[in-house]
Amino acid sequence: MDGVGPPTLHGQICVVGASPGDVRASLERLEEVGVTAYDPKECWERGAVLKEAHGMALDGAYALATAAAVDGTLLVGTDDDFDRVEESVERFRNEPA
Repeated sequence: MDGVGPPTLHGQICVVGASPGDVRASLERLEEVGVTAYDPKECWERGAVLKEAHGMALDGAYALATAAAVDGTLLVGTDDDFDRVEESVERFRNEPA
């Protein structure tokens, strides 16, 4: 991760699979390498509120809600969905890829 984000990057939100079996296998592998999974049920309501308030995509709203729930910072690219949010967001680039 050299050159991407702050030098103290502690976490990442990711989608791990489309089917229940894929999700379980992916989560088990992530836990094997030291990644802590966070229960998504804790974030759906806040994610829905963020989506409605800011008109952002569901995945962005959910990622932002999860980052807030774990007292984290969401790393984003140039996506303007996060321009006016109060939650902790840090851009890792300012130019489109």
